[in-house]
Amino acid sequence: MQLVLYLHIQGLVGSYQPSNELMLRFYGYFKQATKGPCTGSRPAFWDVVRRAKYNAWKNLGDMAREVAMAKYVEELHT
Repeated sequence: MQLVLYLHIQGLVGSYQPSNELMLRFYGYFKQATKGPCTGSRPAFWDVVRRAKYNAWKNLGDMAREVAMAKYVEELHT
């Protein structure tokens, strides 16, 4: 708790909110790295959130798990 308070006072903790696109890229890389290529069926069009997550994962195709891990870390450092 003291660390969080210190960082907040120093201006090192802000109200940064990553974009939905960035969060979906992280989700896709995570699923690809932990489960491999997406093989499930596409969610219904009215299930917008699940469909967006599915698309983020499915769009990675046959990307190797190791590559997905590396891209996840690379995205963190940009």
